[in-house]
Amino acid sequence: EDFAKAGADIITFSVEHCGDVSATLDLIGRMTNANDPARGILRGVSLDPATPVDVLKPVADKIDVAVLLAVGPDTGKQEFIAALPEKIAAVRALNDGIVIFVDGAVTKGNIGQIAAMGPNGIVTGSAAFAVDAAENIKFMLEQIGG
Repeated sequence: EDFAKAGADIITFSVEHCGDVSATLDLIGRMTNANDPARGILRGVSLDPATPVDVLKPVADKIDVAVLLAVGPDTGKQEFIAALPEKIAAVRALNDGIVIFVDGAVTKGNIGQIAAMGPNGIVTGSAAFAVDAAENIKFMLEQIGG
């Protein structure tokens, strides 16, 4: 509720660390968007690489956003997870209205490959902001056709 009061338009949580995913999605759905009360708040979940998409089946109709993590919290080195194309397809098969983001292990070298997998968005941090952020972002946009 503090995130909603602070102006969040999207609230996403990790299903692996949530006792009741359905109730949490319902709670987010009842919250008022501080920026535009008529708009509501988008409800999102994130999945670690080892978590199967099937865990979302019972709540697929309540999810607006899914963040698929390419690396897990216990991954020592940032390694690209090859299962992402299948996970993206599996989320789309559950509910083609879910906006899908990929997060983790995004680099200038693989952003084009990730974009080709068909997510709606890609989350990056250090790859964009290391050294020359403007040049990095320009390069990455070129790689994804933007």
